[in-house]
Amino acid sequence: MRKLIKYQAILFLPLVFITGCSSRITSYPLIDTKLKLHKYGTDSFKETFFLKDSKSISLYCIKHSEWEDIKGINSINAGDNSHRTLYKVTKNEEKDGN
Repeated sequence: MRKLIKYQAILFLPLVFITGCSSRITSYPLIDTKLKLHKYGTDSFKETFFLKDSKSISLYCIKHSEWEDIKGINSINAGDNSHRTLYKVTKNEEKDGN
């Protein structure tokens, strides 16, 4: 077990130093219920991650260059009682001005 951790550290540390210790991360990915990838600025990460059931937030998607509404849907897996949040993303027509 210790050897595995050492090997992982040896492989991981150079990657961190090469990428600048991840200080340049400016966006985070989000996959919606239709398995479509979206990217939003890191300043809204906490708001999105802690979305309550049936609450929504409007954010600017960097990948699609448009405003989108994100709705949190809490889900419970019946097999092991694990909780997860699904995200339904739709285009925000009001802020896009289209």
